[in-house]
Amino acid sequence: MKKLILVLVTLLFTSCATTYYMYYEVQSPEEATTCSIQDGVWARNHKSPTKCIAAYPDSTGRTVYLMESRIKEKVTFEDED
Repeated sequence: MKKLILVLVTLLFTSCATTYYMYYEVQSPEEATTCSIQDGVWARNHKSPTKCIAAYPDSTGRTVYLMESRIKEKVTFEDED
């Protein structure tokens, strides 16, 4: 039982991360695709963290594409002196 608790606590601390979401707009579907592909190239696992989540007309009548990018950073514990 103690080993199980130790394993669970270890998994909890090794998987601690903070997730940030960034939103921005692009003007064309080609820009949306390019942003997603480039983020996939830069990603460690080559999966794009960026996706198009909405398309809507702006005040001028043009279609705007809302992009969401997810950034996950591991939490590191540092000793303070």
